[in-house]
Order: sequence, then structure tokens, then C-alpha cells
Amino acid sequence: NRARAWVAAVGFAVAVPGLFLVGSSPIFFFTVIGLLLFGVGRGFFDTNCMPLLRQISAQRYSATGYGFLTLAGCIAGGLVTYGSGALLDAKISLGIVFRCAALGMAIAAVALAVLKSRKSLLE
Repeated sequence: NRARAWVAAVGFAVAVPGLFLVGSSPIFFFTVIGLLLFGVGRGFFDTNCMPLLRQISAQRYSATGYGFLTLAGCIAGGLVTYGSGALLDAKISLGIVFRCAALGMAIAAVALAVLKSRKSLLE
């Protein structure tokens, strides 16, 4: 059943234009629309994260796996915040950062769309 991976891929695909709009638009209204698109797309991914993890890992590792996903997300969020501040100090526009993030999410959407289905990787 690849539906969960497809839902996450669709969520990323919805979020990509939102991030690109946030990084490119000088008009506040369009920035808000971009953030709304990003939020909706992120919701697709977040609601499927645990079920997708349970589908590809052994049941006994799922809580540990979700803990590591949360840990990685928190560390990444902190590093991105620090890096964004460093880029602003270096006079590099955050618009570039948002557009690069959109590119990364587009790659992730394609990777999730072509993911091969397996019952479990760790059983």
C-alpha cells in the first residue's frame, strides 16, 4: 500500500509553490498565500509521518523511530534558525533560502513518489 507515501508526496508538492512564493513575492498578500499553501502541504506530511513509519519498520521499533524523527526535526529546526541568522548577517537574502528549501522539498516529493513499497524493512 503506497497511499501513505503518495499523500506525503502530494503534501510536499503542495508546499513547494508556497515556499517558492514566500521566497519570491514582494507583496504581503502573496506571501500569506504562500504560507497557507506551505501549511496545508506540511499537514499532509505530518499526519502521515507515524503511519508511514509504522508501515516500513517493525512494530517494536516504531516508537524509537518516531522519537528519532522528532529529534532530527528539532535539531534541523535549530540549525536552520541559526543558519538563517548567519545568512542574514552575511547580507544573503532569505528569499534565496526559501527557494532552495522549495527545491529540496520538490526533490523529496519525487523521492516519495517513486519509493518502492515493502512490507517491512526491519522484520
